[in-house]
Amino acid sequence: MFSKLVTLHERSDVTSRLRDLGAAYNNTGCLSLMMGDLHQAKCDFEKSLKYLNSAEKRQQLHSSLLEAKLISVKCNIARLHLVSRNFSEAVEMQGQLVKICKDKKIQELPLQVVGTVLNNQAVLHTTLRNFSIAEQELKWLISYCVNMKREDCDFLYNFVALHLSEVLLLHGKSKEAEKAFHFEALTSGRGIDLVGMFGGLHINVRIEAFEKLVDVIVLKGKIKFACELLETGVNILKKSFGPDHFNVASLLYKQGTISKSHW
Repeated sequence: MFSKLVTLHERSDVTSRLRDLGAAYNNTGCLSLMMGDLHQAKCDFEKSLKYLNSAEKRQQLHSSLLEAKLISVKCNIARLHLVSRNFSEAVEMQGQLVKICKDKKIQELPLQVVGTVLNNQAVLHTTLRNFSIAEQELKWLISYCVNMKREDCDFLYNFVALHLSEVLLLHGKSKEAEKAFHFEALTSGRGIDLVGMFGGLHINVRIEAFEKLVDVIVLKGKIKFACELLETGVNILKKSFGPDHFNVASLLYKQGTISKSHW
């Protein structure tokens, strides 16, 4: 599908060809990254940057839309560096992107862009076990969500609060983790309203949030509940996307890994 879109944009004389090609190659890069084809992801992201930079030069005037797209692609490249274990490159690029986001005024960049950059920064430094930096960035993002005062911020707020709770638990701060994200209702037998908690997020982010929720529940020692939750998630995905969906296999693998490690 994405390859067809790329071909259409290359042939088009009507659309903003350079900008649209940049966006299309960014999408193919994300798909390649998800599938583990790191070399192809690198090639796609580099092509995306090339087309977006060319579009920016041709336009000559500042474009907030192009700037946001460029930041998104660079953020994906930083994530590719992390997955490829090129940690120094990831730290350098992520640091630059975080500075750009923090220097902007509220709402100057799309919420999704700011959220992705700061979340990736936290993931990177959690991987490097720099928990204090990860905690600091997530708390900044929570403040950003509060200050924006937009409805879609509530869903992102829940996701970031959950991520912060995970970082605090890994850092050995269990009391602070409980304050960051309250789990009493989750384990009280009343069930979890996943739609109410994360429903306004993009489907890929919702699945990531769900997996993070399971990880945090495992960290809290609720292994049986985590496996039951995964079973619920698998059934929802099967009904929505069919049994062959990539994330169905991913959740089943996670369920098997948790069961094998703790039982």
